[in-house]
Amino acid sequence: MRRRNGSSFAKFLTVFAVLFGLGLGLCGLSMILPSSDQEFHTNWLSLPSVLLMVLSLLGLVGTLVVRVIAIALGRFSPDKQDHQ
Repeated sequence: MRRRNGSSFAKFLTVFAVLFGLGLGLCGLSMILPSSDQEFHTNWLSLPSVLLMVLSLLGLVGTLVVRVIAIALGRFSPDKQDHQ
C-alpha cells in the first residue's frame, strides 16, 4: 500500500488560511473606506469580506476534521500490519 506524504493537506490548509487572512484584510479595509451607514459601518466590501471569512473558516475546520478522521481510521484499519 502506498503511503501519502500529506502534502495535499498542507496545500488545502495554506489556501484556506490565506483566504481567511484576505477576508480579515477586506474587513479591515471596509472599516477604513467611507460607509453608507454610520451606526453599523457597512459598505460594498462588508458582505464579501464576511462571506470570505466564514467560508474559509468552514474550509479550515472541515479540512482539519477530515484529516483527524483519516489519521484515526489509518491507525485502526485492519489491513495495516506491523512487520519487524
